[in-house]
Amino acid sequence: MFHVLGRLTFAGALSFLVIQLWTRRRVKPSDALDLLPESQDSRQSKDRWLSASDFFPRQKLVPFGSPAYESFPDPPRLPPRRAFVPQEDEDFVHRLWKVNTRPRVSLWIAPRAEHWMALDRFGRNVYLKLCPRYSEEWQILEYLADSTPSRHPWNRTIPTRGFFRTRRSVVIVQACWGTGAFSPTWDSLRTRLFLARQLLQGLAYMHMMGVAHGDLHPENIVCNHEDVRFSRKSGTSFQSTFDFQLAFIDFENSVRVPAGHSQAITTVFGIPPEPFAAPELIPADTVDLFAADVFSAGQLLQFELNGNTADSGHDPPTVPGYLALIAKMTARVAPQRPSALDALGELEQIICDHI
Repeated sequence: MFHVLGRLTFAGALSFLVIQLWTRRRVKPSDALDLLPESQDSRQSKDRWLSASDFFPRQKLVPFGSPAYESFPDPPRLPPRRAFVPQEDEDFVHRLWKVNTRPRVSLWIAPRAEHWMALDRFGRNVYLKLCPRYSEEWQILEYLADSTPSRHPWNRTIPTRGFFRTRRSVVIVQACWGTGAFSPTWDSLRTRLFLARQLLQGLAYMHMMGVAHGDLHPENIVCNHEDVRFSRKSGTSFQSTFDFQLAFIDFENSVRVPAGHSQAITTVFGIPPEPFAAPELIPADTVDLFAADVFSAGQLLQFELNGNTADSGHDPPTVPGYLALIAKMTARVAPQRPSALDALGELEQIICDHI
């Protein structure tokens, strides 16, 4: 989602622009734009953000980098009762509250040209993404988004707060969940199987809706805690101490296949990093992105096991059926992999047999 300490000049200049707009002071657009680096891509980003600049006060958002961001009241102390359908008196995530400390964006996060952070009117962190109007990303997210109480229990798309059209772009506003869903690694066999179930439920739901994610890797799976890495200090079974939930983000490479159409995709716009990219994607030809998603999900489960071994120095608690399922999902030949729904069915049987 973010570049680490990237494009600081742009971030500072954009902060200047939105702060002026927020406080309603008169400012010439060129005053901020003159501070930005010159390139064709940066000029396009500048134009898009400038066209969306009145979005912040209109939606009552406090942009990251403004003085008001640091002094804004704390978010609600109550964690969400339903992670994917938070209420106005609830935060989006669980937090480790400290005396005289308010949650804020980590200092190592530097927003990219197309990304920004803000606080909503309740003091909760939201993530903003600026997309061209022709982008399929916001259309797919709008298609999958559901903030109603009847939301499908397998829908693990990150909670979306709205889609706001500007003159040239669409701004996606999402709840900001914590990074590092796989670090620390999962703390028990029960947790491992239950979180694997969440991952496969979310993937099966997307595929049933005709959507292939196309970019599954650890950074695109988030969890409903501000930062799970704090748990390393406690030495306790972390994920078992509250309603730990996983969600999918970043649908930039996603594809929606209408019902009745072939799942074979001839144009691939981007692929996950290794080792999460399916072999048929390198080099990409005509591929089944749904089968490629299953490979990536299997690699995510293997990644968690490998990380647990590295952390503890010994093999993590698991069962043969779970390892066999991962092996099927990561088969080198795409037709040999189960569908996401079939993989979920096998996992449910493993859970029934061992939990």
